[in-house]
Amino acid sequence: MYIHVLKGLQMQGHQDRYTSEFKRILPRFPPVFRHFFLERFPSPRRYLTARQNYARSVAVSSVLGYVLGIGDRHADNILIDQTSGQ
Repeated sequence: MYIHVLKGLQMQGHQDRYTSEFKRILPRFPPVFRHFFLERFPSPRRYLTARQNYARSVAVSSVLGYVLGIGDRHADNILIDQTSGQ
């Protein structure tokens, strides 16, 4: 929902309003997902492998979702294997 509002403001040339709205809602979404990887995969090798596995699986899922027209991927809808990072 926020994306559509912000894109609409940006397209109308209201850059100041776009920026202020973005800054207003940004604190609601702190970057905490990286902490999962740091806690679950403490060694540098396992961390990098898990992060790469996750990035690859998200890329495949995104392409398939786009091709199939699913489009239902958002922060509340993330699945992850806690042993491999996929």
